[in-house]
Amino acid sequence: MKRFGLAVLPLAIAGLLALLQAFLPDESAVVSWLQVQVLVLKALSFVFLLFAVTRFKPGEYLFWAWGFLALEPVFLLIKDLFFEDLSHVSLSSDLSPGLLWARAAFVLAGNACDAIGFVLLLNAARKAGLEPAGSRTLRTAAFLGGLVLAAVLAGPAILADGQAALNGSRRALGDLFSDLGDAVAIVLVMPLLLRAWAFRGGLLIWPYAMIALAALCYLWYDIVWALGPSLWQDLTVRRVDEFFRAAGLLYFCAAGLAQGLILRKKPSAS
Repeated sequence: MKRFGLAVLPLAIAGLLALLQAFLPDESAVVSWLQVQVLVLKALSFVFLLFAVTRFKPGEYLFWAWGFLALEPVFLLIKDLFFEDLSHVSLSSDLSPGLLWARAAFVLAGNACDAIGFVLLLNAARKAGLEPAGSRTLRTAAFLGGLVLAAVLAGPAILADGQAALNGSRRALGDLFSDLGDAVAIVLVMPLLLRAWAFRGGLLIWPYAMIALAALCYLWYDIVWALGPSLWQDLTVRRVDEFFRAAGLLYFCAAGLAQGLILRKKPSAS
């Protein structure tokens, strides 16, 4: 399969998963389907990102970049399995204060790994002497646009959850870490896209482009989450959101696969 297929396959699979929901008998079955889908795709994204990690020797710069990205779904998968009621996108009932602290820690760890991985990938290209595509003015405008978009989409949730956390809500603390992770990802979408475009004509465009497209899908996830409730019923919002989340996770899979295909053999130990 040509690498170009990696650019469209995640969207195609996410679309197919969404279409298959039409054959489910009722709303409860759809919710159960989405619950399993989230868990399976997070596990798959870890496997493919780990594949990219194994292409580098421990301690190499890109070993850490891909390693942090691979850890993100691990922490969030643990959070989903042990601290969430995914059928209602809410906390499992009656979590003790200690478990709420643990949930917040896993959310923080997952989002921190994601942000660190993104930044390390961006910095790897800079260390190699490759400037992002576009003029300095365009890059500055893209970054500032990301800040504005993050403020619009994630800002209200950050303020609300931050205030609740200051008032002692441990649940809100975990939500705040997730909100901050969303904001960072939104800000980094355009730098990732511009960095990927700078690799055009070479093989490295593929892993960078897949990471950028994953971040872009999560941007749309946040847009639907923020604006969808005013447009659609709850289940419709959930289904559209899960389409973009599925596409984002599948693009992470594609990124790991693309990086692994570029370096088919592990570097020698010597």
